[in-house]
Amino acid sequence: MKSASFRNQILYRILRSGFAAFLISVVLAVLVFYPLLKQGAVRDNKSTNNLILQRLEETLGFAEDYAQYLSSAIEASDEITEYFQNPSSQSEALARWSLNNLNNYNTMVRGVALISENAETIDSITNLTDEDYKLLESDFIIDMNKKSFSRIFSPVYKTTLGRETSDTTAYVRNFFLNNRWITLILFINLSDVEYEISSLAEERLEAYYLCDSSGGIFFRQGREKERDVISKLESGEYVEENGSLVFVDRSVTTNYYVVSAVSMLWLMSELFPYLIGLFLAMLLFLLLALWITSKSVTEAVRPIQNLSVHMLKAAAGDLDSKVQSIR
Repeated sequence: MKSASFRNQILYRILRSGFAAFLISVVLAVLVFYPLLKQGAVRDNKSTNNLILQRLEETLGFAEDYAQYLSSAIEASDEITEYFQNPSSQSEALARWSLNNLNNYNTMVRGVALISENAETIDSITNLTDEDYKLLESDFIIDMNKKSFSRIFSPVYKTTLGRETSDTTAYVRNFFLNNRWITLILFINLSDVEYEISSLAEERLEAYYLCDSSGGIFFRQGREKERDVISKLESGEYVEENGSLVFVDRSVTTNYYVVSAVSMLWLMSELFPYLIGLFLAMLLFLLLALWITSKSVTEAVRPIQNLSVHMLKAAAGDLDSKVQSIR
């Protein structure tokens, strides 16, 4: 019984020491690896934000280039020029048909509209929605139409064409045509670029938001609780807020920006595989140590037990009892 108690005490001490070593290892892992994970998260989020902004700028930059091309093509169109010089139902129909043909081979630009400084309006007939026509009548377009050379992107808004709902932004640009200012509006479908950004960011960012130049969030993945801190940050900065690292990067050319966030809990989850591996290694080590210790204690105690048995026999009067070596 005493040998069993002695062995149990040793095993208990091994288990206690192993558990303490595991806790110390976990604390050290957090203290050592968490700052490294944080630095990695800052680096990765900034890199991904830059890639997202680059993709947005490519799309919106294409709109500017395409608007320049259309402006030149419109100047060369006799039907459109005739309509703005002599507006009539017949010339309007011909101008709309000509404008539709100019944009017929572009999938990202759903439709086009032209508004003269005298408020004559034509559009490209197809692929325009009720939301697009509401924008043409909005104060945003009316104010732009009153200016001279200018260009701007509208706030992003939802449109429904058939069964498909998509985000749309309007690129608005004024140009001079035959001694009058014309406002050119391109209705840009953002579905393709949103899909590409989603594929890019899905594996890299825990949460992110795409914001237009007015500050409105038009596409997001994950939570939205970091929205309140956006206004506090300049481009390229990050802040720790509500248990998360929040990043903001703005486009210089379009004033669109992307916000991404990584929670501290998400960073800690990156340590989870390491901690599981550490726990399994420690468990295997403890089991091996317990087995070896148990065998060693048993071998060490057996001669003592044997001697104790024969001493008890001698005490009982069996003086002929001899201790046999069991090593």
